Amino acid sequence: MTSKWWLAVLFLALFTRTDAQTSARFVATAMPQKLALGETFDLTFTLTDGIARDFRPPTLSDFLLRSGPNQTISVGNNNGVQVQIITYRYVLQAKSVGNFSIAPASIQLRNGDILTSKTIRIEVSAAKKKTVTALNKNKKSFVRAALSRAEAYVGQQLILDYTLHTTAEVENTKLVQQPDYQGFFVQEIQNFEPQPQREKINGVVYKSDILRRLALFPQQTSELFIQPWRLELVVSAEKKDYTGQDIFFEPPSELVPVETNATRVVVKDLPQPQPSDFSGAVGSYSIESQLVAKEIRQGDAIEIRLFINGDGDSKRVQLPKITVQPTENVETYEPKIIRDESLDAGQKIRNTKEIAYLLLPQRAGKMALTPTFTYFDPDLKKYVTLRDSTYEVEVLPAAPRPSTLPGTDTEAPKSYLQNALGKSRKWILFSFLGSILLSLIIFKIIKNNKNVTKKINVTKNNEIQFTQLAQYYLKQNNSVAFYRAIFDGLQQFAAEKYGVSQADQTTQTTRIRSGSVSIPLSKIEGYETLLRICEEVLFGGQSKAHDMENTLQMTINWLKEDEII
Repeated sequence: MTSKWWLAVLFLALFTRTDAQTSARFVATAMPQKLALGETFDLTFTLTDGIARDFRPPTLSDFLLRSGPNQTISVGNNNGVQVQIITYRYVLQAKSVGNFSIAPASIQLRNGDILTSKTIRIEVSAAKKKTVTALNKNKKSFVRAALSRAEAYVGQQLILDYTLHTTAEVENTKLVQQPDYQGFFVQEIQNFEPQPQREKINGVVYKSDILRRLALFPQQTSELFIQPWRLELVVSAEKKDYTGQDIFFEPPSELVPVETNATRVVVKDLPQPQPSDFSGAVGSYSIESQLVAKEIRQGDAIEIRLFINGDGDSKRVQLPKITVQPTENVETYEPKIIRDESLDAGQKIRNTKEIAYLLLPQRAGKMALTPTFTYFDPDLKKYVTLRDSTYEVEVLPAAPRPSTLPGTDTEAPKSYLQNALGKSRKWILFSFLGSILLSLIIFKIIKNNKNVTKKINVTKNNEIQFTQLAQYYLKQNNSVAFYRAIFDGLQQFAAEKYGVSQADQTTQTTRIRSGSVSIPLSKIEGYETLLRICEEVLFGGQSKAHDMENTLQMTINWLKEDEII
């Protein structure tokens, strides 16, 4: 009887282990698997319901790599249960005609299990001759895609124009399929003023007009391709009677399918070595600064506002430092972004950052403050350092303390407490005993609640919790600074508490990290909700000034779950 019971337990354990191992799935797909020479296809490896440790792709020497590997992480639903989905995507192009096999890829999970995909078959035929192309000179209407540069640097702004060339009357356009712009950060430019022109192409005079303008910011160094844009033109058809004369009523319309040409750009890395104070900005930039006061007293804060204007990728710009002379006995706080805006200037996207710097001098004397900003100029092909005006600040000695108590004309005693205690011996005794009792109570509270005293520093020298800083900006009705304080504070807390670096704190990465430490799902969702609210203000152009009190309370409640506040 006992042996049968142990066999049943062993069978159940093996069954449970097998089920746990097979819950993760790793699949390879190719779309399409039959194509003509010169066409591209997508090769995708997908891991479902598993945490990846090491992904090893197959050898792809039979193909040209056009894009990838591009990793995306999302959350899906499997029988009512949320699961994590990791996708590795390649865009490939065959080098020659024939049948090819793509060997299996492998991926190692966090628990040590290794999963492999199946072999993929690709059939490449000879390229077919196109009877009609997007740029066929015999067509009455076509759309051409043109990039402003054939070579660029990472983070540099490129302009992509889609221009309609037509000899007919185009009433409207309908989108059929647009590229995914893989490898670029894209912003739409809508404030440009279309200026129809006449242009001769292959001996034919066309009316040319820009349909769409995009600002593209390359995110990686490689040869990036932009696939054709497919759309339909609503063209007024010319209709004539048997005499050859135009009919005097509104002619019918017809849909004309068109496809733009593909475009490419070679993205280069920035020259090495980079300056130690390089901000990460690439493009054309200028700076301005403001000093709130040139004469302060010791112990008062100095505030400098720096305005950075440029046309590069704003997300890559790191906050510069203020040069301070002398550097001794000056407490410097982390700079705060007050305003971060993108302006649609018609011809390109321009960005403005307003940054506030706080410095606290610890002794009297003269100080020199110089705002600097280093960026890379792609036209000059070199790093440029901008220096604004040097501010001479006079730090006066701290104001003397009053020699009398408020409301009196007599000299204040050395200790107000001593004066109070001197009035009565009984009061001295009660105060002494009360102090002892109070000390015991405080000691007991500290001993039983060690985690209550933990604080999250807003800056390296500041012990004020970021919620208190946010509350300060709430009273000032400064919504941008308020949401920036919440955003930075939450990210710093997650980095210190859960080991999630601030560079990786996306919604997907948070869910990945939640698998390695014990974090309740409600805790993760609350964190993501707060970050999303802040991002809508900081990066989405929303105000949400009326939601500041509610957001602050949500943050405090979220932190209380870890006994932070």
